[in-house]
Amino acid sequence: PTANTLPTDTKKIIFKLGDKRKTLTTERPPAKRQKPNTNIQNKIRKANLQELSKILNKPLRRLKSSRYAQPFWERISELPGYTDVIENPIDLNDIKIKVKTLAYTSRE
Repeated sequence: PTANTLPTDTKKIIFKLGDKRKTLTTERPPAKRQKPNTNIQNKIRKANLQELSKILNKPLRRLKSSRYAQPFWERISELPGYTDVIENPIDLNDIKIKVKTLAYTSRE
């Protein structure tokens, strides 16, 4: 085969070197994908989560000082049928712990 008979995207140049035949392609190898610097990304992510934690702590502090929020700081367990109606009960103390441990990843 000659270079003119091959498809244009895989043109090969064939030449003889002594009694050995060499084939070169004009096609470039795929570029290596560089890995992102995960250490920097992790630091940025942690800084963003810490900032979010500060934002979420503000209303929690206000609620803690409110006398009307007092019943919501601990989980309701004595009310019969409560867990039948509320599938995933959560109290303000659980939310506070999740904020401290950076369990929330967005404001939503």
